[in-house]
Amino acid sequence: DPSEITTNIVIFTVADPGGLCASLERSGVRMGALDASRVRAVTHLDVDSASIDAAVEAVRGALVAAG
Repeated sequence: DPSEITTNIVIFTVADPGGLCASLERSGVRMGALDASRVRAVTHLDVDSASIDAAVEAVRGALVAAG
């Protein structure tokens, strides 16, 4: 049951994973392109909820800028 799994990994699909990751890197957010359609994001113990919110906003901004 996926609702019972706790993880620090998020994988999501976008049109241009490499472009998104490059844009995020310029914003100070590091994520990795897994393949031609997926991005992998991982948090660590030192990442607080404010940093996660900032990363989400960076992804949102990069996707809006990409059109």
